[in-house]
Order: sequence, then structure tokens, then C-alpha cells
Amino acid sequence: MAAIGAVNQVMTQPVQPSKQVEHTQKNSPHHEPQNESIQQSKQQSSVKQEELHYGNKLSAEAKQEISKLKATELKVKAHEQAHQSVGGQFAGGISYDTQKGPDGQQYITGGEVPISMPKTDDPEETIQAMEQVRRAALAPANPSSQDMQVAAKASQQMMEAQAELKKQSQSSEDEAEQQADHFQRVQQLYANQQAAVGSFKPETIFDETA
Repeated sequence: MAAIGAVNQVMTQPVQPSKQVEHTQKNSPHHEPQNESIQQSKQQSSVKQEELHYGNKLSAEAKQEISKLKATELKVKAHEQAHQSVGGQFAGGISYDTQKGPDGQQYITGGEVPISMPKTDDPEETIQAMEQVRRAALAPANPSSQDMQVAAKASQQMMEAQAELKKQSQSSEDEAEQQADHFQRVQQLYANQQAAVGSFKPETIFDETA
């Protein structure tokens, strides 16, 4: 940024002589050659400023470093945007790390996206959430070691939720079997009672023919 400020200061210096030349030209036509010389000097100065602004005076090593920084910036942006787009509601905003290049410009060299890993009381919801988190962590073309750790953690929580879901399902099945067994016993008891009532023959208490 300091180099840009210096360029801006240089560009403002020729303003005052420019006004003087215009005034002299109006009063005396004989000063036209001097006016052309000043204009050429201003053009040369402008070219030098433009070359400095675009970094043409940088060394070959510096230019090579800038090319690497630009390539890194593109990769980092694509990497973090992949995390964020797949993460959806579980992904936060992207934060970038920057580095100042030889040309004075800031280039992105790293970044991160915060990913929430909710664990609810509902195993099915947890499984769905962790599946999306895992896909978000592995979304970039070349996941980092940290990305792999997040994916592994999400997979672990998915397995725990699946085990809990299976446990709940087994418990529900056991409860259903117990209820069915209880209902069957009640039905059998009722059938036995009905059979006992049907086969009952009351004894003769009074014999009218006696």
C-alpha cells in the first residue's frame, strides 16, 4: 500500500506546471515548443508510473512468487467455497488468511469454514446432520488433514446414532412382542373361562318325582 501512495503523490506533482503552460500559450504563441516538451515529459513520467503500478520493474523471482500466490489464492477460494456450499445450514462464513506479495498486494494463502456438529436426542436427525457434515468436510478436490479429521468425527457420531437407533428399534420390538404375548395369554385365559362355563352342568337339588 505504501508503494501505491507514493505513486499517487508523484502523479499530482505535474498539475501546477500544466496550468502555467496553458497560461503562457495563450499569451505568447512562441512558447509552443516548450509546451510540447513539457507534454512529452509528462507522458514519459506517466508511462514510468504505469510501469511501476503494474509491477514491470519487479525481478523475475518476485514475479514468479506473485504467480504462485495467485494460484494459491484460487485454490484456497475453491476449497473453502466447496465446504460452505455443501455444508449448508451447518457451515459458517469463510475466513481467509492473507500474505503480502512483492508487489504490495494482499493474497489469500489459507482459510477455514466453521462447521457445527449438532447431536440431537433424535438419532435419525443426528444421522442426517452428520452425513451432511461429512460430505461438507470431503467436498473439496483435495481435503486437508483437518478436513479428514472432521469427516472421521462426523462418521463416528453417525455410528453412535445408528447404534442408538437400533437399540431403540430393538426395544420397541421387544415391547411389541411382550404386548403381543400378553394379549395372547389374555385371550387364552378368556377361552379357558368360556370353555369352563360351557361345560358346567348344575347338580339336581330337588327331585320332584321322588
